[in-house]
This record gives sequence, C-alpha cells and structure tokens, in this order.
Amino acid sequence: MKRIGEQLVAEFIGTMLYVFIAAGTVILFGLALGSGELVALLPIALAAGLGMSVLISNTGHISGGHHNPAVTISIWVAGKIEATRAGLYILAQLAGAAAGAAILALVLPKTLWTRTHLGATQVNTHLFGIINFSAGRAVFLEAILTFVWVYTVFATAVDDEGSFKVLRGVPIGIAIAVSILAGGYFTGGSMNPARTFGPALLSGSWTNFWVYIVGPITGGILAASVYWFAFLRDRGDYALEEVAAAETGGEEAVLKTVIDSETESAVHETILEDVEDSAAADVPSTGAASTPGTGSAGSATATDPAASGTTAGETGTTGTTGTPSPAAPPHHTDETPGS
Repeated sequence: MKRIGEQLVAEFIGTMLYVFIAAGTVILFGLALGSGELVALLPIALAAGLGMSVLISNTGHISGGHHNPAVTISIWVAGKIEATRAGLYILAQLAGAAAGAAILALVLPKTLWTRTHLGATQVNTHLFGIINFSAGRAVFLEAILTFVWVYTVFATAVDDEGSFKVLRGVPIGIAIAVSILAGGYFTGGSMNPARTFGPALLSGSWTNFWVYIVGPITGGILAASVYWFAFLRDRGDYALEEVAAAETGGEEAVLKTVIDSETESAVHETILEDVEDSAAADVPSTGAASTPGTGSAGSATATDPAASGTTAGETGTTGTTGTPSPAAPPHHTDETPGS
C-alpha cells in the first residue's frame, strides 16, 4: 500500500489541476454560455471530462484518483477506505482546489475572471429570462448528475470484476462530460464540492454554495448504496462458496489420488508375489543341474577321475572281473624276423 503522504500529494495535485482546467474553461466560455449560447457548453464538458480522465489515469495507482470529496465519502460509505484516510483525502482535495483557483487568479487578468466568479459553478435561476429554476431543483439535479459519476466509479474502479479497471479513467471522464452536457446549463454541472469550493473561496462568491455540498454528497451516497446492495453485498458470500467448492473438489481429488495410488501399489505387490512364487518353484531343478558335488551321476562323471576310470574299465574291453587285458602287440609285416 502506498504511504498516506504519497496519496495525499496525489489527491492535492490531481484536484488542483482539475479545478484549473474545469474552472479555466468556464472563465473562457462562461460568458457565452450565460448569454444563451448553449454550444459553449460543449468545450466546458469536454475539458472537464477529458481532464479528469487523464488525472485518474495518472494517480489511480497511487491514491485511487478520487479528486472529489463526494467520491471519497461514497467509497467510505461502502467500506473501501478508512474514516481517517477519507478525512485526510477530503482536506487534501479542498486544499488542492483552492490552489488551482489561486493559480487561475494569478495567471488570468482579474477583469476577465471577475464576471464569471473565477469559474465558480452557479445556479442559473432564470433560464432564458423566463424560467424560474429553484435551488431545490438544483440540489436534485446535482444529486442525479453525481449519481452518474459515482456509479461509474464503482462499476469500473471499485468493483474487482469491472471491465475497464485498468482504463477506468476513460469511462469516468465520459460520464463527467455527458453529465455536464445534460445539466451544466442549469447548475454548472459541478458534481464535486471541491470544484465549487476553490473558485468560491478565491472569488468570494458563496451564493447557493450549499447546493454543491448537499447535492453531490447525497447523489454519491445513493450511487454507492445502490451499487453495493445490488452487486457487491453478496459478492463475499459467493467468493466463500467458490472457495469452499474448490476446497471440496481439491479434497476429493486428493482422496481419489490416494485411492488410486493404494490400488496401484496393491497390484504391484501382487505381481511381485507371483513372480517370487514362480521363481521359488523353479529353484530345485535348476540348482541340481548346476551345483557341483550334489551326488548325481553326471556330476561324479565330470569331477571324479577315478570314478571315470573305473567305469571305463568296467565297460571297456575287460572281462567280467574288471581286470584289464594285456594290450595286443602291434602288427608288423616286414620288420619281425622269421616272418
């Protein structure tokens, strides 16, 4: 886990840059939008959406890329962040928002940003000069718009099974852009208490500021609650069931392996016993033929010369007494005298 200091720095810088981008765009196009040129809402929406998309991609792996107190509170309600850490996040975000607004006030001429209150979000109470849009309606609208933002955060960043977890900044940025297009003309499409706080602090414009506190926080908590109870509440139970099933299957597999091993060992032992019995049955016959001095006739003939001679004498040209007869003289024809 990243150290809390790194996370707070990431939240501070991210919120500072977001306010600089979003409020700076309002300063440039806000006057045209106030005069009824709705086309000016498009660059405001794109700047805020694309800016937040990039910032979430930059800091998501460090702090989660909240950059919005309403998002932090919603994640805290869902139990995904500790209360102390969430409080420090919000302080860093508010400080970053004030820094971003201060940079705008220093960089841009005061005559340029005073007419738009340094890009602060404002409730347009008189739409086209004829429609009365109350603060109560503004709260409701901000809650709905923030619901879209936070619901997308949960679907893509908080949910472990989200399809765009690595690129979560893209769908979140798109959600912000389309929300501003839908409600920006009525309330400015803040959806972020820090986004309104920074410019309001530097410009001193606190009109209907409470709308941008109550609306976004309420909408964020509703989005977190809906997503949690609809999709995440039983996710832990399902995970436990899957683990139990995996463990049961593993035990069965181990048991089957043990049984198979025992069966195989028994078969091997039976085969070895059969081989040993067969070898033992063949030992007497093969040993008598090959072992010297066992008393057999063949062995005596091969190893006892006296016995061999006696037998030869008994079976040779001797008589029945076994005494050898004299050898016959050699036959001579010419060399014997008187022949």
